[in-house]
Amino acid sequence: MRAKAIINSMKYKTSVASETRKSINGAFSKMGKKKKLTISEVKEAYEEWQAAKNFFENVHDPELVDVAIFGAEAARRRYLYMLKLVRIYEEEDKLENIKKNFFEKNDTIALPLEDKINTNI
Repeated sequence: MRAKAIINSMKYKTSVASETRKSINGAFSKMGKKKKLTISEVKEAYEEWQAAKNFFENVHDPELVDVAIFGAEAARRRYLYMLKLVRIYEEEDKLENIKKNFFEKNDTIALPLEDKINTNI
């Protein structure tokens, strides 16, 4: 029974590690391409974090405690990183909308008063 639990926990460790690597690589590639994260990706990261926390709370083998701790911390940091990316993308969208709206309303940009005075001299 204990051997089966160890095997299952090692399968979990391997799947979490490979999924985390894929997700981190995906997040970095998306960041480089300026492609936005989807809500489902952020939810998936949150669910992985919750699963890792649950694994940590239920692990009984002292040798797997470190695995559970590092897995939970890695999943937490990945989730927080994705939230940070979402906030950055939201700010960029707001800035783009402000620029777009400004330039649509104003075809020309007014020069500062000093420049107008200097050009008339």
